[in-house]
Amino acid sequence: MLSKRLFWRRAGGQQSARGAVTLYGAALSVAGAIFVVAVILGSYRALLERHVERVWADLQAAGEPAPFDPEMVAELPAPAQRYLLRAIAPGTALAIAVSLEMQGQITLAPGTEARAFQARQLLATPRGLLWLARIGDGRSLWGYDFYAHDSGGMRWLLWGIVPMVHASGADITRSAAGRVALEAPLWLPSALLPQRGARWEAVDEQRVRVHLKIGTEALTPELTIAEDGRLERVEMRRWALDGVSGQPGYALWVGDSMTEEKTFDGYTIVTRVRATSHAGTPQASPFITAVVTRAEFH
Repeated sequence: MLSKRLFWRRAGGQQSARGAVTLYGAALSVAGAIFVVAVILGSYRALLERHVERVWADLQAAGEPAPFDPEMVAELPAPAQRYLLRAIAPGTALAIAVSLEMQGQITLAPGTEARAFQARQLLATPRGLLWLARIGDGRSLWGYDFYAHDSGGMRWLLWGIVPMVHASGADITRSAAGRVALEAPLWLPSALLPQRGARWEAVDEQRVRVHLKIGTEALTPELTIAEDGRLERVEMRRWALDGVSGQPGYALWVGDSMTEEKTFDGYTIVTRVRATSHAGTPQASPFITAVVTRAEFH
């Protein structure tokens, strides 16, 4: 009888030990899987950071800039002259790019609440742009939009590490090219000089269009200029994945509420702007309000 009891105790102990070993092995497997996933996600984040560095360096590369001479705009329509003469001081080196720091509010989808963002941007019309941002608190997004070497893309991570958006292709590229054109009047007026290939067309005494070629896209922002040369409004039809019909196509984007401006390195630029997508349609949606806190021209 005693031997039977000892047998069952030993058997029970062996089963408990085997169960503990099994649980320990499962825990090790889970921990190993988590480690592998963390390594993969960390490697992807590092890959994106290297891509950001390459694109930024490519777009920022500069030659020997010539100084601005007011005679450069003497043949342009009156609104264009007022705008450029206010935006660029005589003798200012004609930049090919501008790096910006900004903050504000952005709406990621129609009908959702705006979220705070902080961003750095490099704009180099017509060659490209890079917008690197952190959006929101808590469940924040980290990532960037870019256009460089005639190709556009979006790369966004949840909590700065979990892939959420990895988008590219023809539609993304066309949309990004539109942004390169639309933001030039705000922050890189030197890109709109006729010596840089821009062609101007008068609409009336306050409005003027500027024709630009960004990659394969022929784009025409329309500017409204005050009597003193201040930029009051920019609008342009920009390619969108959800055009007016809900399918990829052109939708009107409007930049307005330009209530502040500041001078950096001889350039007077807008430092507060609101952008609205699908303007003039039932889908019209305030997209972003941005406040520029720093600008450096290259």
